Amino acid sequence: MGKTRENLTLLLLSLFYLLCSTRYFPDHPAESLLATVRQLLTMAPFLVGGTLLARAIFHRFTGEYLGWSRLVRIYLTLGLVCEFFLGIYHYLSVNRPL
Repeated sequence: MGKTRENLTLLLLSLFYLLCSTRYFPDHPAESLLATVRQLLTMAPFLVGGTLLARAIFHRFTGEYLGWSRLVRIYLTLGLVCEFFLGIYHYLSVNRPL
């Protein structure tokens, strides 16, 4: 039961990250898809760097290495925090009155 629950929460966290990464342009689905993929690829190096930094700090203080599922959780958590603020910025810039 524990492994199933861990996999389910990881899946939900991944879906929520993708939802936060989505850039929506009304009536322009191709532009929305392109902007979303661009956003994911632009943020990936920063999130990988942040994850590696968190891994190094954790290893330095505890002497243990994190498993892959924990590293993915750190990546997604950092991504959610960044995408939340970037998503608000995107929403405000798209819906800005002319």
